[in-house]
Amino acid sequence: MKTKLFTLILVIMFVQLLPAQEVEQPTGWKAYLLTEMKGMVKDGKKLGGEVIDQLKVQVPDLVNQLLWWEGIRSGLWFLVGIAALIMTIIFFKSINKMFREDRTVDEDWRVIQAIVTCLFTMVGLVILAKNLIWLKILIAPKLFLFQYFAEYIK
Repeated sequence: MKTKLFTLILVIMFVQLLPAQEVEQPTGWKAYLLTEMKGMVKDGKKLGGEVIDQLKVQVPDLVNQLLWWEGIRSGLWFLVGIAALIMTIIFFKSINKMFREDRTVDEDWRVIQAIVTCLFTMVGLVILAKNLIWLKILIAPKLFLFQYFAEYIK
């Protein structure tokens, strides 16, 4: 037991006397990433503070652009819904005029007219109802933002 312990101590002392081997230094993209990571860790607090300051400056502009984007998108779709309702009225009047002029039209065409009129009316009303976001932004923008971010987080 004493000889094994003595041998272990000699080996440890001998290893300490050996010259240290150089560790291979990374080259190329590995070296670049290593230096960048060291810089980020070193300046981490400074970098984090700058990012937060930059975000504080840009958040009002971001919110403004979000409101404009959603409002205009909703407004354009609302106009599409109004156009669908106007097309329904024009279609209804033109078909009625044709029916008044030509008394030989049978009842099947009246059924088709009613179906098409109902279809266009329903499409127009659904588009109008689904795109009232512009009105919500106009009346209560903070409420819209709260709902928008709540849906975004879900």
